[in-house]
Amino acid sequence: MQGFAFDAIHLFQDAIAADPKGDLADDALFNVGTTYLRMRLVADAEQAFTELIERFPESTIASVASPSQEHGRTAAKALLGRMQARLAQGNVEGARSDLDALSAYEDSWVVDPAGRRRTYAELARAILGD
Repeated sequence: MQGFAFDAIHLFQDAIAADPKGDLADDALFNVGTTYLRMRLVADAEQAFTELIERFPESTIASVASPSQEHGRTAAKALLGRMQARLAQGNVEGARSDLDALSAYEDSWVVDPAGRRRTYAELARAILGD
């Protein structure tokens, strides 16, 4: 299974290289981070999420579903992902820093299974137990 995940990462990286400023480059980079996180390669995940936050601070979440279950800026999702990667490495201070940064993303949210809008900051607080 891990071989398929590495194949997916390479395909996402190829998509980024083909159009580094394209509309989907940020989403492909988010998928790289998420795939690393699922593989428990948390340092690599942290690096991918950090790159996304730095390169695409204002990019918006791609919406393919109607109505969309996510709204706002991709960097908010990346901050949540980076927070999880940092927690997995025992970096609670870094995770709290990401939670603080998420306060600037009140315009970014996800619809939870109960149909409620929850900001990425709310999700982060729940993970940290705040």
